[in-house]
Amino acid sequence: MKTLSVRTFITKNTNLLFALYLLLAANQSVGAGWQGTDDFSSASYSSNHWTFFQQMLGQMTIQVTNGHASFLEPTSTISHQQARMMWNETPTVADGWIVDILCHNPVPYGDGGSSLYLFVLDTAALGSGQIVGFTVAMGQHSGGSSFGSAWYYPGGYINRVTVPCTNNTLFGMRLVYNPGSQTIQALYDPTGIGLGWTNLDSITVSAMSPGMTATNTFSFLIVPDTFYGPISEGQMWADNFRALPTPPPLLRSEEHT
Repeated sequence: MKTLSVRTFITKNTNLLFALYLLLAANQSVGAGWQGTDDFSSASYSSNHWTFFQQMLGQMTIQVTNGHASFLEPTSTISHQQARMMWNETPTVADGWIVDILCHNPVPYGDGGSSLYLFVLDTAALGSGQIVGFTVAMGQHSGGSSFGSAWYYPGGYINRVTVPCTNNTLFGMRLVYNPGSQTIQALYDPTGIGLGWTNLDSITVSAMSPGMTATNTFSFLIVPDTFYGPISEGQMWADNFRALPTPPPLLRSEEHT
């Protein structure tokens, strides 16, 4: 892909999406229980707070090891590879939240790109086999590296904002929701150490998923998606996940426009 293209990562059938929804529903907590963090130091803890979807495309798997969630591909390939991990807890539209993750992705672009995505989704839409949500992502592609955002709606998606970047060793991705304005903000940190949070894009709940009400819930999904292998331990991973109440002004002051 020539630029960061948030490809239609849902390439399997509706039955698979419905199964994903049922697994999430069996494990999720709604309300105050949605808050939490994970530094991936304990596979047991992570297994209780995430639902892992292995080998969604190709042979890619997710393993909690060496203090992070590692995305692994054992074969030499340029075909589409993907796995997914979904946070089991789901805040309502009435809850303010901040969700962020530290990432590492120097994987070559192969035959179509190598990307990591942080999604917020309309949980109820999953129940009807649809992916409806908003994402911030970082990808490697033939033209270089970039951060980007996209909106997913039933049957398609729209790439919204793309910003070139030069650092792919460590970087942060963040989504922030303000229940007052019902706006979701996407940010990225190219430094990976919390010193460069930069606004990328924003979307209202009504624009993302019309019809969501205060009692509907959000789901959070991390997706590694590549057209390259092999990928070994230590190459592509996520760490230091946080899902917390809307941050105080001091934390907001770290963000740059």
